[in-house]
Amino acid sequence: MAEGAHVASTRRTVLTALAIGLGVGLAAVAIIVSIVAIPLFALARFADPGNGLDRPMIRDGLTHVALPAGVVLGTVSGLLVGRWYRRGGHLPTE
Repeated sequence: MAEGAHVASTRRTVLTALAIGLGVGLAAVAIIVSIVAIPLFALARFADPGNGLDRPMIRDGLTHVALPAGVVLGTVSGLLVGRWYRRGGHLPTE
């Protein structure tokens, strides 16, 4: 088999790589948001049960910290995984 044929057979379609990268990126966004938001809301509810959720740090923590961090890390990880998959990356098999 020629060298060029081997390279062409391991390259995957861009659409499949984008779909896999998007899936990984969305999972990373969900993980980052849950890591930041859940402790903030738990702290607000237990520390000050009546007014905890009305504090600006708690109320804005999701939109100013968790979502931007999740979007940045999700985008970076999605791009890296999509690029790895497009270049022929695969999980090890037994």
